[in-house]
Amino acid sequence: MKTIFSEIKRKFKVDIEAEIVSAIKQQSRTKLKAALLKAVYYDMKDIFYEVNKASGVKGKKILVWIKIATMDFKILEPFLALKSSRIPSAIKEEFINLAPLDKTFADENIEDIRKRINVRGTLNNIEENILSVFPEFK
Repeated sequence: MKTIFSEIKRKFKVDIEAEIVSAIKQQSRTKLKAALLKAVYYDMKDIFYEVNKASGVKGKKILVWIKIATMDFKILEPFLALKSSRIPSAIKEEFINLAPLDKTFADENIEDIRKRINVRGTLNNIEENILSVFPEFK
């Protein structure tokens, strides 16, 4: 996990490891849960960062990254649902917008895919929806 946390710290200036260690030292389950959820969010954000900056990558590979981000969302989903009944379904719809990566654009480069579907906008919408429920993740 140290490698992941150091990448998040380097890219996004967020020290998840320090938050987790602090929560453990304080023996605060609430803070630990919040730090772990934040870690999941930043893993997803890191995937989105890589998809947005990708060059020469085929749709198949991008889809694998998106599927990993979908798993991150599945972890966050019940916690999002506790705060909003609308946000989880809105995020699911955004992920559905990326479904053409599977078959239609599987062999195309990401640059060509970006011209035909709004990958960046979709990923930004997912992030904005999550942050609307968990603004403390910023």
